[in-house]
Amino acid sequence: MAWHGLTPSDAASVLGCSRPAFAVRLHRARRRLERALRDAGEAPAEGRRPETPPLLFGETEGIR
Repeated sequence: MAWHGLTPSDAASVLGCSRPAFAVRLHRARRRLERALRDAGEAPAEGRRPETPPLLFGETEGIR
């Protein structure tokens, strides 16, 4: 989504799912990535959350 500058609606369309389904998939993928990085010793310590992009619904400014 961020790499290609897609909006949440565009990304959902590419995946062939609804916007809420896309939001759930993205949230789960981010959790899996965070867990994998933590297990590899690459993630911030517990209690320190990395900066996250803006909310998916309605807010698209500043997405990296």
